[in-house]
Parts: sequence; structure tokens; C-alpha cells
Amino acid sequence: MYHKEIQIRNKGVLAKIDVMAEAMFRLPHTFKKNPIPRADLRGLLNAMNDENHSGVGETNGVDYAGRYMTTEWFNTSNLVLDSFKVEVGKLFEWKSCHILPAEWGNLGWHNSVGEPRLSIRFIWNSGNGSFLWNKGHHIQQIKHKQYPAGQKSWTCIAGLMDESTMVAVKNTGDQPCLVLDMSIQPKYGKEFQQALEIIQSHND
Repeated sequence: MYHKEIQIRNKGVLAKIDVMAEAMFRLPHTFKKNPIPRADLRGLLNAMNDENHSGVGETNGVDYAGRYMTTEWFNTSNLVLDSFKVEVGKLFEWKSCHILPAEWGNLGWHNSVGEPRLSIRFIWNSGNGSFLWNKGHHIQQIKHKQYPAGQKSWTCIAGLMDESTMVAVKNTGDQPCLVLDMSIQPKYGKEFQQALEIIQSHND
């Protein structure tokens, strides 16, 4: 299913995810390089042909979603969710909050078996990296971007996660990368679209 990049023009949203990112970088984390999860065509085909694939992607990073190791992390991560609930009336959840190591950080191919969801991913990367998804047996790509102002090192990608959609993330930059997956059930499609409009709206 489709994934598309959207622009983050809302300064309030930017401020909140910036603070969340700062808190996340301060969490303790260690990385193990090998084995590096595959985020290439062979890895995609292996995942698609694996009848026992759980939907969870292998990673050499760390997922902090739901792991409130500090008060700062608890407060900043919930501040983002609460602010969207105030605006759209429904509560999103952090499906995952990964920090991927520099140069060889991968979040391997994964989907949403039995639990489709609408996803908004905030990806922070000051260097090279890419978000990948499948269109059949073909890989589509959105490269992580940096801007001189505004959203700076953030790339925002929205789309539907279901059983037929595989996604992966690669970080080849010289700094760690953050991948924050904020999701809501498909029945709240209206609220999902409202959230996208908020993210893209100027609020000077």
C-alpha cells in the first residue's frame, strides 16, 4: 500500500518531536553490529515467503516504545500523543520508537499481520538513510532529507500498514537515526487525515 512523504510545517509539532528526540538520545543504548538485518530485495523476498513471519522486523537498534526508563522520556513521548488527541479527539500510540546506530543501522522488513494501522513516521537523520517499502516484489524508496531551516533533519512519512505492506529503514549516515512510528486504527481514517493536515499546516 502507499506511503508518502509529508512536510512538517507546524512549529508546535516540530518543537514537541525535537524535545522527544533529545530525551530519546539521552536514554542508555548499546548496539551490536552483526548480524545486520537485511533491508534489501533478498531480505524482502525472504520475509514475504516466510509463512511464520511475525510481522516484527529484526533490528540492530533499540526500540524504546512503552519502555519508560526516565521521567523525561515518559513525559516527552506522551506530550506528542496527548497534543494530537486534543486536536483530533482520538489517541494515537507509539507503535515503535527505534534508535538505529550510525553507518550500519537497519530496521529489517516488517508488516502489520492481523493488525492493520495507519502510520505516521517521524524519522530524524542528520545524514544518509532511506525508508523502504514494497510494491509487489519491487522496492520503493524515500530518502531521508535535511533542510536548512524548518523541519531540518526530520523526514515524515505517512501510510497504511497491513499484511501486504512490508517496510524497512536503513541508516548509512555517520550519526544515529531515530524512527518514531505513531499509529492509529484504520477506522479512524478521518482523524488520521486531520493529523496530517495539522502536521503540514503553517502556524506562524
